[in-house]
Amino acid sequence: MTAIFFFVLGNKVGSDLENYILYIYSGFIFWNVLAGSTGSSASCFQDNFSLIKKVYFPRFLMPFSHVISKLPDLAISFMALLFALLYFNLDVNIYQFAFFTLLSIIDLVLFGVGLCLIASVLTVRFKGFSVIQPLLTQAFFFVSPIIFDINLTIENSLVRALIRLNVFTGILEIFRFGIFNHSISTHIVVIYSVCAFLICICGLVLFNYEDVTLSDKI
Repeated sequence: MTAIFFFVLGNKVGSDLENYILYIYSGFIFWNVLAGSTGSSASCFQDNFSLIKKVYFPRFLMPFSHVISKLPDLAISFMALLFALLYFNLDVNIYQFAFFTLLSIIDLVLFGVGLCLIASVLTVRFKGFSVIQPLLTQAFFFVSPIIFDINLTIENSLVRALIRLNVFTGILEIFRFGIFNHSISTHIVVIYSVCAFLICICGLVLFNYEDVTLSDKI
């Protein structure tokens, strides 16, 4: 997937970026975790209906497990990124890289857990949500700076606003700062990290509110 976008878009949206293929790959590493976990967790209660009816356990663990299960894939992809950094001989500050990578992964897990909890509740409450959820995921992809630079000139003001308000945008920028040493302000790092935490809290609050009657609505 990274190679396809590199050859198709490399001369357009990536012309002003050094090591554009690494830029894309760093985006897809996190995107695969987020999209994969939210996609599978949305229907986790319907898929495990008989287990929920028979055995009591903290049900929030089901959406949570879908995020955690993607971390081994993230680790493998991250190892490939390390080899790529060595191959392209990027001048990376190892301490900065380690700190911002760890922070971005924590933010990703918090944001992913929040979205998975929200998606699983919405799927139970609104039967048609499972139909539009893949469409929302695709729309989310195009308002996230995975294949384009966040500073790319975009004429549509609504799209620009959605990109800036997107918490995943901030998570990617934090991660890429450790790799490419792009300019990023401290308050941006703090704001997006706090937003990722708040999304997780909102997911937990919504889930706890619906948890009592969850099995009756499936």
